[in-house]
Amino acid sequence: MIPQSLEEIDKIWRVTLLDVLDKIRIPHLFEEVSAEIMRRGMIEGIRADWHLLSLEKRAEKWRDFTDMMLNIAYSYRPYCLRCGECCRKGSPTLYREDASLLRDKIISMEDVYTLRKGEMAYDPIRERIHPLKSEMIKIKEEEGTKR
Repeated sequence: MIPQSLEEIDKIWRVTLLDVLDKIRIPHLFEEVSAEIMRRGMIEGIRADWHLLSLEKRAEKWRDFTDMMLNIAYSYRPYCLRCGECCRKGSPTLYREDASLLRDKIISMEDVYTLRKGEMAYDPIRERIHPLKSEMIKIKEEEGTKR
């Protein structure tokens, strides 16, 4: 739902954020995430010139806002939901529970690589490069694909 007025922006963004947080299973962090959105000036940014924008431009601005909101929300989630979103955008990350895949030779050591803590890596959810907080084991992608 795209807000039609400044008053609707003020109401809808919080409902939208809570919906996002519910979907990624961290609704208890609403206050922290909403404070971060406010701290970054995102509400003022979307309100600026809203009444002057065409419906098409409002839709584009709202979509950009909700994408940024989603990225911020994901940054507060400290664990993998195994929803598949990151894996569809890049190769899967293996976890301790996946050790049997290597042990049972379902995948080989040649099929994986390690990213070390502190190494710069692309985050498909936030769509940016950042230093890793922990070591990761990833499945190699097929050349020229994201699989």
